[in-house]
Amino acid sequence: MSDSDRKKVLAGLEADFRRAQTALAIAQADFEKAYTALWEYMNEHSEGPPRVLMFSPGITMH
Repeated sequence: MSDSDRKKVLAGLEADFRRAQTALAIAQADFEKAYTALWEYMNEHSEGPPRVLMFSPGITMH
């Protein structure tokens, strides 16, 4: 494989990685929105003191 071919493959892999990073960030945000809505619903429809939900920055779901 020539140097130019390797550079093309590497550029493609880097682009794929960036797309995957973006997709993961979007999925994480969507998950947090949905989970927060569920948490708020559960607090409204359960007895006892309300609980607090916090997401830690930099921690992703796996």
